[in-house]
Amino acid sequence: MRAVSSFSAFAPLAAIAVLSACATVEIPPAVTDIASRACATSVDLTKAAPLAPPKPDEARQFTVTAKVDSSFPCVEIDGAKATFALFSMPAEPTQKTITVGGVFEAVRIFAPIVQTLDANGSPLRIFDGEDFLVRGALYSAQFRPRTEEAYILVRSAAGLAGGKNDQIRMGINSTSTFVPGVGAISINTGGDTAASRTFSHEGVVQVIVADPRPPQAEAKKR
Repeated sequence: MRAVSSFSAFAPLAAIAVLSACATVEIPPAVTDIASRACATSVDLTKAAPLAPPKPDEARQFTVTAKVDSSFPCVEIDGAKATFALFSMPAEPTQKTITVGGVFEAVRIFAPIVQTLDANGSPLRIFDGEDFLVRGALYSAQFRPRTEEAYILVRSAAGLAGGKNDQIRMGINSTSTFVPGVGAISINTGGDTAASRTFSHEGVVQVIVADPRPPQAEAKKR
């Protein structure tokens, strides 16, 4: 009886361990078609996310991220439907450098078009196509804001969604070993890793705000 009792007490823990071992991390798929969605014909400027540092001492460079999914609104511009994220310019925008685009995820990238808007929501500049480069883990455009630009609209590009981004990354691993009579030596090995991602109407949008001005010198103590 005691043995049965002991087994019963530990059985739930064993079941939890088995379930944990079988758990997998869900990888969000690329969304390449949003034609069936009902979209607005303009964006609501009051919903813009502010480009502000999380802490005052991080004002020189900070990142704002938006995870665009089916809960985000969509807009129809020039006959094309797009999901979007909207941001208001940071303080002293003309003194900043903005890097904005889609984050490389496991199997997808948000397919970005970036537009700047004035205070009334009218479009000013647009960045697409060759304006985008791979910068680290971000497929992005980079620019310095102008005085009249009040908002940044990052919307998905219908013509890009469904396309592929293929990359080959080179890596070098270094290991040390001891050889009798010789001493410690380092062995370098390398390899290439191929990755293919699909441009998507959903994904992670990221804005990096940087102030390239050198920090002001401390006032001399009298």
